[in-house]
Amino acid sequence: MFNVMKAQIYQLLRNRGTYIILTIALIFTFCVNFADISGKNETELVGSYVLANSGSTNIVIISVLLVAFTAMVCGGDMGDRTINYELLAGTKRSDVYFGRAIVSLAVNILFSAVFTLLPLLYFTLRYGWGHTMTVNDGLARITLTLLPMIRMTSFYIMLTFLLRNNFAVYAISYILSMVEMLVPAFISELFDTTATLYIFSMDCFDRIMVPKNAGLGFFDDEDIMVVKDVIDSSIAYSIIISGIVGTAVFLLLGYAVFRRRDMN
Repeated sequence: MFNVMKAQIYQLLRNRGTYIILTIALIFTFCVNFADISGKNETELVGSYVLANSGSTNIVIISVLLVAFTAMVCGGDMGDRTINYELLAGTKRSDVYFGRAIVSLAVNILFSAVFTLLPLLYFTLRYGWGHTMTVNDGLARITLTLLPMIRMTSFYIMLTFLLRNNFAVYAISYILSMVEMLVPAFISELFDTTATLYIFSMDCFDRIMVPKNAGLGFFDDEDIMVVKDVIDSSIAYSIIISGIVGTAVFLLLGYAVFRRRDMN
């Protein structure tokens, strides 16, 4: 398995697509953050304010990175039959599958963390944390984000091994992303439920990263934005359970598909 992982990392570093994706993500992040901070004073650019206001942007960045790198790692070798050669060379199917799955998870966590946390760290170090939300609430939101991220990556791993076509993975992931954003919003208008967290990873991202109740507060003789809702324990437990269960189910289903399928 280690050799499979090492080979995938080497391919990522040598693949021009890796740097194209990262460059586009970097430009997008810079432009959005520049537009967001234009006209704001230093008291508004504290870390807690940036975290509270960058959720929607981070969801877009994370979603794109997850599907792009998962398809690249897990599906990149299907077109030239590299996977066939690995199997013919005696590499176990479990090593071929989970070696790519582990690299996909690690790469997605790393790059998503870099693009979402770097702006937060920059503004926090320069202007301080501030009072838009507490440090504990901010850390809770950042930590919980890992679970739907891992769950969504696991789903794309399964989808890539099922379809064996990266363009099909991109197309279906785009359609599913639209559905995942619209359906939970429609359901939430009708019912107050956490059931959507078990079905839609996007709903998990939205509830964690986009505060729903924020208003003006007063601190040091200045009006500041204050996030008034915190992560409820029931929502946190639902996100944790759905993340763990969903990850296990998707990875095992993906392996079941790969184990029974002829790769010719």
